[in-house]
Amino acid sequence: MKAIKALVIEHDLATRQAIDEILAVLGHKYDVATCLTEAREFMAVDGHKYVLLAHEIPLRVGGVPRALNTDRALDEFNSARGNRRPPVVVTFSPMPDVDEEDKIRWAADLRSQGATTFIRKPFRTRGRTLERVIGKLVAGQTETVRLVNSPVPQKEQEEPHASADVPTLGPAPAESKEPAPPPPPSAPATPAIEGRWASIPNEPVEIDEFMTRFCEKRTKETRMFRKRALLAAARNNTVALPPLANTRKSGQANKYFTHDLMAAWQGYIDAGVDLPALLSDGNNGRAPDSA
Repeated sequence: MKAIKALVIEHDLATRQAIDEILAVLGHKYDVATCLTEAREFMAVDGHKYVLLAHEIPLRVGGVPRALNTDRALDEFNSARGNRRPPVVVTFSPMPDVDEEDKIRWAADLRSQGATTFIRKPFRTRGRTLERVIGKLVAGQTETVRLVNSPVPQKEQEEPHASADVPTLGPAPAESKEPAPPPPPSAPATPAIEGRWASIPNEPVEIDEFMTRFCEKRTKETRMFRKRALLAAARNNTVALPPLANTRKSGQANKYFTHDLMAAWQGYIDAGVDLPALLSDGNNGRAPDSA
């Protein structure tokens, strides 16, 4: 019988060592990548039964781990493998500074990009262990995972596979048969650009930097989730992002013209995207490196 083989995408040495022990017990072989660049070498290769993907990985060996690179890994897996893509387990560390609603959005966004399920690091040795999660994937089973710190029904307290690690998502919903509505037109420039923001240069800017400089202050983690919410709304045609201000190259984030984002921002909020409000009148924005 051919041995089961996994793909492990994880930069942290201690986590890789823990995974190595668990897969050795299961009798599974694996390929390992420590960054997005290394992971790309395996994306078009068949033979992996499942993928263990860290929720933050660096672009290159020794680089800074970023959630954006995990997003890219999922997107590139979908492009390279299509329906042949193996199930993906996203492994994540506790996020005490992120509120529950943002965790739900985060998990939903990753699920829409192709993540199958989630498990918290460090891995448990009882209850919902990594071995149990892998066993369900190999057997072709799905599972429902629940929000951190949410009340656990008595019945589930007695079941060792019950989880309070991540938001309640359940099996991925079936895609709608109805055609998607056409994307809304881009928001036109508003008089606010001429008045409140007249002194701001109309330069290319990433969404996270835009929020840092021109919106009410939020933590870095919260900005990350708000950005994901906006990108998810754009993918679902709920809102339309402005035209790109740059030709995207490998390893680069999308940039948009500052005034385009300013003109469209309130429209995104009115459409139901949970974004921080623009700074009040008379404030010309923070420095680019402000937290």
